[in-house]
Amino acid sequence: MFEFFPTATCAKKIMFSIEDNKLRNLHFFRGCDGNLKTLSKLLDGTDVDEVVEKLRGIQCGTRGTSCSDQLALAIIAAMESRREPIGGAACESGHKVVDGVHGGQKGIADL
Repeated sequence: MFEFFPTATCAKKIMFSIEDNKLRNLHFFRGCDGNLKTLSKLLDGTDVDEVVEKLRGIQCGTRGTSCSDQLALAIIAAMESRREPIGGAACESGHKVVDGVHGGQKGIADL
């Protein structure tokens, strides 16, 4: 399981797994409960590249991001942390993945 702590969204944590390049076990903590449960069900089993392509850049109001956009960033960071040696990966936003944690204390950890 991967754990991600989004910024500038109502959701405070996103957890998910990636199996055979498919998004699985997606859970949002806090946020718009019904919408995020729906998103989780709709995306279960979807190819992670497709999820990123569809969700990257979606904004919620004037926040400059959204729960969907943060999920896309989390997937990017998770995939990059799996491809690179620990301490060597950086996600699209430039945050470094160090010891399994994206961006230091806030970010992603491979549990």
